[in-house]
Amino acid sequence: MVNFALYTLSSGLIGNSCGGVLLSSTAVLTQTACIKDMLTYTGSSLSSLNEGDLSIVAVVGDHRTNVRDDHQQSRLVTNDLTVSKGEVMIVRLDPPVRYTDCVMPVCLPEVDTVFGEQCTVAGWGQTNTRSPWSDVLLDHHVTLMSHKTCDAVFRFLNNETLPADYLCTDTQRDGMATCSGDQGGMLMCKDERSESEMLAGITNSTECTANKPSTYIDIVPYLAWIRDTLRAI
Repeated sequence: MVNFALYTLSSGLIGNSCGGVLLSSTAVLTQTACIKDMLTYTGSSLSSLNEGDLSIVAVVGDHRTNVRDDHQQSRLVTNDLTVSKGEVMIVRLDPPVRYTDCVMPVCLPEVDTVFGEQCTVAGWGQTNTRSPWSDVLLDHHVTLMSHKTCDAVFRFLNNETLPADYLCTDTQRDGMATCSGDQGGMLMCKDERSESEMLAGITNSTECTANKPSTYIDIVPYLAWIRDTLRAI
């Protein structure tokens, strides 16, 4: 997992903002809104990053955000070769991170990967709507819902259809929901054939309610774009 934070020369790190997933030593996959919201908050743009007082820092190997340990590595998000496609974005880090037992890239699925329903979600977000964001990386076992079932819930609750590239987890069955601060984080699911855990989705819902499924961006439709972008970074 990667933890994004704003950094200013005058104030240093300004808390954690959202998450991401390490794809390579120089690339992180996240939710597009994760980065854009940080820039909007500061009235900045990607082109102006690192040219003045403001930077976005990606912290990898981070478990407790309020404690610096030997596993933690901080890297600047550069303002070049940062690209988005729909709701996902890949940002480039400089300099590259060092791979360790605590810092490794995620395993990507294939287009024909079949996931089981038991998955894991992780993040530093709120644990309820009134709590501060967690200073400890939390993970939780969650249950995938079928697209058909989740779409029916969305139609009933919101009178809207579920986007085709969304995945859902059953918040009522799991007793947990993704919250503010979790966006951009990973949904890891087990490939039914190899039984290896792979990245299935990127967290995008932050409503923190068990009355509505948590949603994630399905990365399978983006696999070709991800791999093309990695070759360019």
